[in-house]
Amino acid sequence: MSIIFEVPGKVRGKQRPLVTKHGTFTPKQTVNAEATIKLFARQAGCEPNINPIALDVMALRQIPKSFSKSKRIDALAGRIFPLTPPDVDNTDKLVSDALNWIAYEDDRQIVDS
Repeated sequence: MSIIFEVPGKVRGKQRPLVTKHGTFTPKQTVNAEATIKLFARQAGCEPNINPIALDVMALRQIPKSFSKSKRIDALAGRIFPLTPPDVDNTDKLVSDALNWIAYEDDRQIVDS
């Protein structure tokens, strides 16, 4: 069974926790991004699964406005990619953490991505 859903908005990565004298906190942008992913996953029909799963994350970004016309053409053709934050691993981590108890019990069940 496959569940596919789209989360509109800017591509975000998982941010590092904030450590203060009052404790450790998850940054607000990360909390909001995870809540958005959870919302769209539930609307798509995700339910906690106990089996191993494959998770595919496709993060689409706009071509930077700073790209010249020739670079823009190369980017549209898939010959070059913008190497800007967030990293793929941070984006994947945000999604996999957000889907805990939504699409699976724990992200350790992800056996392929």
